Amino acid sequence: MEEKRKDIYIREHEKEGMSYTEIAEKHGVSRQCVHQACTFEPKHKVKPRACIFVNLRNWMNDNCISKTKLSEIAEFSYTALDRYLKGESDAPKRFIDKMIELTGIPYETLFIVG
Repeated sequence: MEEKRKDIYIREHEKEGMSYTEIAEKHGVSRQCVHQACTFEPKHKVKPRACIFVNLRNWMNDNCISKTKLSEIAEFSYTALDRYLKGESDAPKRFIDKMIELTGIPYETLFIVG
């Protein structure tokens, strides 16, 4: 599985001795983005009742992506996305394809209910 951005930044900072600025320039992100990834611990993780798909939920938590942020990135309304994540309505193919594209996780693994 592909290494998470947060893990890459932490490895480059702690093990390779790169500064936040060097990491930011290397990956084309802001210094603040790298700093937050290396030091931020989310207070509110996506809970099981908020997303029935365990691997998608884990990806969201690992990448500090809230349902609100995911709805913006995936270009779905929050209400529709919330229903799909909770399993209250069937997700359209466009949603499934977008989640696979964003996460890099294959369908068979990404949509395991747990």
